[in-house]
Amino acid sequence: MPSAVDAPTPKTSLRHELAVGALLALAVLVFQWGSLWDGVRHDDHLHRQKLRTLGWSWHDLIESTTFDFPGHQMSFWWQQEPAQWRYPRPLKMLIMKTEFVLVDGWPVGMHAFSLMWHWLCTLAVYRLCRWVLASWRWALLVTLLFVINPNGALAVSWTAAHDTLISTFLLVAAVYAYARASFDEHRAPAALRWRPWVFAVLLWVASLFARESTIVFPALALALDLCFGGRGHAWRRRGVHLTHVGLALVYLAWRFWLFPTGQFPGGYLDTPASAGYVLWAFGKWIELAGLLLIHFPLHSSLDYVQSQTAAVLAVHFILFAAVVAVPVGYVRTTRGAPGRWFGPLWLLLCFAPVVPIASMPHFAYLPFVGYAISIAVFLAAQPRPRQRWLAVGTAAIVLVAFGGHRLLNRAACRAEQLIAADILSTTPSPRPGSNVFFINLPLPSSFTMFTLREAWGVDDIDGYALTLASQLLRMDRPSTVKRISPYELVVSTEPPGYFTTVPERYSLKITGAGVRFEPGMIVRGKLFDATVLEMADGGGVTKLKFTFHEPLDRSDYYFYVSTPERPAYRLRFDPAFDAAALAAETARFRAEHAQELAERDVFQRTEGWLRRK
Repeated sequence: MPSAVDAPTPKTSLRHELAVGALLALAVLVFQWGSLWDGVRHDDHLHRQKLRTLGWSWHDLIESTTFDFPGHQMSFWWQQEPAQWRYPRPLKMLIMKTEFVLVDGWPVGMHAFSLMWHWLCTLAVYRLCRWVLASWRWALLVTLLFVINPNGALAVSWTAAHDTLISTFLLVAAVYAYARASFDEHRAPAALRWRPWVFAVLLWVASLFARESTIVFPALALALDLCFGGRGHAWRRRGVHLTHVGLALVYLAWRFWLFPTGQFPGGYLDTPASAGYVLWAFGKWIELAGLLLIHFPLHSSLDYVQSQTAAVLAVHFILFAAVVAVPVGYVRTTRGAPGRWFGPLWLLLCFAPVVPIASMPHFAYLPFVGYAISIAVFLAAQPRPRQRWLAVGTAAIVLVAFGGHRLLNRAACRAEQLIAADILSTTPSPRPGSNVFFINLPLPSSFTMFTLREAWGVDDIDGYALTLASQLLRMDRPSTVKRISPYELVVSTEPPGYFTTVPERYSLKITGAGVRFEPGMIVRGKLFDATVLEMADGGGVTKLKFTFHEPLDRSDYYFYVSTPERPAYRLRFDPAFDAAALAAETARFRAEHAQELAERDVFQRTEGWLRRK
């Protein structure tokens, strides 16, 4: 492969462009085909309900991305203050509603649209990288790496992450349009071409109404001018850059004036509260970049619960070492390469807007473009005999990581779907006004009520979480549930107890900031009162009593328990349904859903392996 030297953007024929587009489409289908069958998960349930019931107006499109706790989703008895997520992303919801109508809500059809958007992103990435690298071969390698972006597996699989796909396509296209406006075909500074620049601004403004993180366009445009034109060229473009900044400030004023973040729960959005926030934010930034570099999922305890344990500190030391060591090698190898800083700057800048937010793997979808560009620049600077095996090795590492992410992502999908499948296997449609109570509910399954309402065809049903699972996807420790009177349930588990693991502590932070459990503590509610009976030495709750205002065996009350053996078996207050009957029902369910259970438990086995390591 040729090195990325200062050369004109290569001209290619229409046949070549069509061939590249077809190759990228084939790569997307080959590697992302499995996401078509991932089904509906997490936020998807809320979006589907709102896409069905709300209209096409601006207000309805804004309301489609509003989440309330407590609300129609799930109620938590320990929640002290209402919390709300509110995202002004009308373009995303307009596109999703159009897709939803076209396929009549068919999950496979919605996933097919995700594949289409991923393919469009690859086309935009290819065009930009062909300009940046002055080589269609290196651009194609970069784009193929982007196809199997490990953390991007969630963005493609999760239809709620449409905003990530749509905004990335628009932003990458905007940066490419700006490059064509600011430079000539030889990538040399030139007089500003107004039409491409206006087009770039329109694409960027559109992207802001799909996802707010594209606010980084002004910084990316400035980085492009600095990296390929130098300080003099960037200075001559000062009017353009000031215009970008002005538009960004107008958008931010609109965003935070009409949609303030005051009701966002702590743990999901962390804002400055003390001088220590700067250090925390820097650590989070380093963490995100480090996790991308080593291709680990962008989940961590730093943004969830800000843990200071030795294990967490050790992990962050490793991430910090990776973030320092990789640039040192990159700088030494790429000395003299034109535009060599553009890729690293892209990676870091695109993480900046999401630093205050609890991290998710799809946050790395857009920054990965910078990682891939940096890899190409690094490889192009190598001696020719070394380029091939380094390129093959890099592709192999990314591909293996992508495979791992796909398996973990499928496990998360199956965990949520199994809970609904278990409930639907034992419970016919309840009457309106019924209430559903969950014991040991995995936190991501807090959207299960939407699935049940849709399956049962009954909207007037409320859900309540009594306790949460110790793991993110399943309950992995024994627990007991006893009815001690017609109105009282006692739920207990072994030490360290409830509310001690990362998912449980995170749930407290986003739903009940400030809650401190103590023995004898009573929290009163509309349908029941919760009493803390016993606690472990580490602060976990080992025994809880729930005193209901109405009898437990009411015909419109439904109780479900998650155990290591069952996703959610129905708790029956019927002496005829004894332990033998429950065991038979459990065996039957596990036999019918053996494949889904095996896919779900990949997560547990992987987590156990990582803990041992």
